Amino acid sequence: RKLALTRRYLTRETRVLEFGCGTGSIALEHAPYVGSVLATDVSEAMIGIARRKAETADVSNVEFAVADLDPFQPPAKRFGVVMAHSLLHLLGAREAALSK
Repeated sequence: RKLALTRRYLTRETRVLEFGCGTGSIALEHAPYVGSVLATDVSEAMIGIARRKAETADVSNVEFAVADLDPFQPPAKRFGVVMAHSLLHLLGAREAALSK
């Protein structure tokens, strides 16, 4: 249900930035409905799994990167949607994270 609600905000041109992507399931689920996804996680192991899943599924519009929310240096491109589906409950400083 959460993914269906999110999908209402996406178009084929949307650039998505996802924090806390884990093994990439949500990014890969949204891939057919968006232009591109940059999905990040602090865990190299999780990103490795996500990359393998994308390769197996032949998904080419999702990029996975190891990155921490603080400090996060976004690439020069702009994003239409920023997602953090399974992350906020793990953060100690939620307000600070949301203000970024």
